[in-house]
Amino acid sequence: MISGQKPLILASLLALTLPAALASPRQRSDELTKVFRSWFKDYKAGKIEVGDEQGTLSKPYISAALRTQLPQWFGRPTRVNEARQIFSLMRKRATEEDGQNLVDVVLVGAKKRGGLLIGGTYYTFRQAVLPYLRGPETPPNIKKAVVERMESGLVVPRPDASNPVWRHKDPTTARLLAPLVGSYKNQLYRGTLEALLKVDDPDLQIAAAKGLGRMGSGNSMEKVSETLANLKYHDQFVEVADALILLAKATQPKAPEEQLVHTLRAVLDVIQQQKNWRTRSALLPVLATMRGKASVPVLIGLLEEANANPKEKGKSGAYASSGTLLVDIAETLKDLTGFYAPTNQPERWRSWWEKQEDGFKIKPATGTRPDRTAKAKDGKEGKTSASSFFGIPVTGSRVVFILDVSGSMLWYMGRRMPRGPVQLPTGDYESRIKRAKQELLSAINGMTSDDKFNVVFFSTKARVWKKKLVVANKSNKKSIADTVARIHADGNTALYDAVRDGLEIKAKRKPGSRYASDVDEVFLLSDGAPTAGEILDMQQILDKIRSFNRGARIRINTIYLGTKEPAPVTAQGVPIQSLSTDQFMKRLAEQNRGKFRMVK
Repeated sequence: MISGQKPLILASLLALTLPAALASPRQRSDELTKVFRSWFKDYKAGKIEVGDEQGTLSKPYISAALRTQLPQWFGRPTRVNEARQIFSLMRKRATEEDGQNLVDVVLVGAKKRGGLLIGGTYYTFRQAVLPYLRGPETPPNIKKAVVERMESGLVVPRPDASNPVWRHKDPTTARLLAPLVGSYKNQLYRGTLEALLKVDDPDLQIAAAKGLGRMGSGNSMEKVSETLANLKYHDQFVEVADALILLAKATQPKAPEEQLVHTLRAVLDVIQQQKNWRTRSALLPVLATMRGKASVPVLIGLLEEANANPKEKGKSGAYASSGTLLVDIAETLKDLTGFYAPTNQPERWRSWWEKQEDGFKIKPATGTRPDRTAKAKDGKEGKTSASSFFGIPVTGSRVVFILDVSGSMLWYMGRRMPRGPVQLPTGDYESRIKRAKQELLSAINGMTSDDKFNVVFFSTKARVWKKKLVVANKSNKKSIADTVARIHADGNTALYDAVRDGLEIKAKRKPGSRYASDVDEVFLLSDGAPTAGEILDMQQILDKIRSFNRGARIRINTIYLGTKEPAPVTAQGVPIQSLSTDQFMKRLAEQNRGKFRMVK
């Protein structure tokens, strides 16, 4: 229950949404309960490790009796997938105790050192259980467990307090559960989520904003936009930006016009004040969604600033702009106006705007992404980069190329690699590795001395060429060419390790910075599924990279040298992966604002 003089509306209305008939006594210790308690005991004690990626479970928690209630394994039989099977049965049964137990899985480890960090054991299992607690179709007993646990500890100030202070006794719990409450899309919970916005805790405010965004409560937009003034890190701005986009699209209820105007002004103020390209990039989609005339001169001003001082940095040392940010700005401007000019010619934007400003009306949203190589109205090409990798323009200023050099890269370019043991060809022919080397050197040679780059080669292990990004000058271009000439294809495919290392290049944290890297664009080339390294499951790789990259805002482009094939299975027909390699590479690009190309 809420502490304080005046309880929120949620406490009195919760009973209306959860009929008493659904309440049940504490369940008996049946088979599912026994299995969960055994698993949870070890999980809580830190005895379950996420390191069984080869897909074997020597000692499963799920008993033979319980397995009869389960569908066939989907994906590798790992500890994470085994936990998902248990969670799915608990959601299906959905007693009060099941609801409490599922919430406990979310909260275990949250207050331990490293328990909230992306990539750890607690984080991995927390991500695994969230889908079984999320969404409007969640069973009432599970909703009740989530809502009551989030609400517990919220302290409401006295009505007559001269300086009212909202507090929460357990902000970490509320932070983890608020987005789930919003996913139930029940306006009766709006009061509690808006109350969390008043607690002086930026991370809790962000969680409440996410919850209100998922709820679709358009008339909460102004209150959510006010949290922007309390944020410091770019990953925080990403979360609130996503919430504002959902609120701008909300229809039940729709955001009032005055709230839309207030929010647009608040977002534009942040974009101008924050000297960090990741923060600015995160807020551009809000402008594209809200579509206000006031956005146009502000964005043109950013192009002018970036061209006048391309190496400007903020207080934390982060760059104010990057190649990918400038492309994002130009795309947003074209989407809003229908006009296009290259990013390095802001004077053309300014001249056009001075002629069009009076009586200008924003172009209606098309729902499609602007083409980076679109032509301006004068017919001149608007291409933004002289360099490309397998046809994808290199638009970033600080770029990492990640190159597969596993044994299969010795196969013929343009031919399907047969399954099972094969005799690799010899002699003079165009192999995948040969073509990849040519494309890599061509892309790097097309970069200017204002750009920086690095390369990660991977087979059974990942190898980073340099410890940090280097300037794309003649000396470094010759150095990488010499290195590439010595590279030979051999070994397995540690794809995740390579992407992880690529995203973390220049691992020297700066004061006020959440991310170690200055990288703004990545190109990943591979011809096969992961077969070595820290993580092999493709879905887990997607989840982990997306979680990290939400704040980093690194554009990840992917090139797959191969053909469309079904997801791999064992000789017995048991699925090894839930995705085929081409599906995985395509999703990796789509989820990280990049382009995908399959080269057959």
